Amino acid sequence: MLFRSPGYMAPEQARGFRRPPDPEQDAAELAAIDVFGVGVTLWALLTGRAPHGEAESVEKVLARASSVPVPDLRTVPTRFQVSPRLARIVARATAPDPRDRYPTAAALAVDLARFRANEPISLDAPYSPVRPLLAARSEEHTSELQSHSDLVCRLLLEK
Repeated sequence: MLFRSPGYMAPEQARGFRRPPDPEQDAAELAAIDVFGVGVTLWALLTGRAPHGEAESVEKVLARASSVPVPDLRTVPTRFQVSPRLARIVARATAPDPRDRYPTAAALAVDLARFRANEPISLDAPYSPVRPLLAARSEEHTSELQSHSDLVCRLLLEK
């Protein structure tokens, strides 16, 4: 039984579980799947399409989702000008290996909120030259992109 649209599934979810996941025992694995889902949703908002397609058969989409990484936003056409920092956030959220993703949706939300506020994110180098320039670039993003990131942050922070 599918609980998500196949084109938005994490690779490990598209491959199928060996056993039904237990919310307590498999909390980290389920968090990684949720982080991936949020990252893919953000990817789709920025590109206007699902990374692995939707129109084909479920089997083809699942096969692609389980084996083909989500394309880097810096390499595909997008609906908005995407900052390299936002592209890195989305890339980390959609990493093929769950261990390379944000550990929780809250950690992803923090980086999205800090990106939105033009503050350093966890992926910035400790002494990056980007840090002093962030305040000077506060008007870089379009209002539509800001509203999308606001929505994602609000959804992630609601309890």
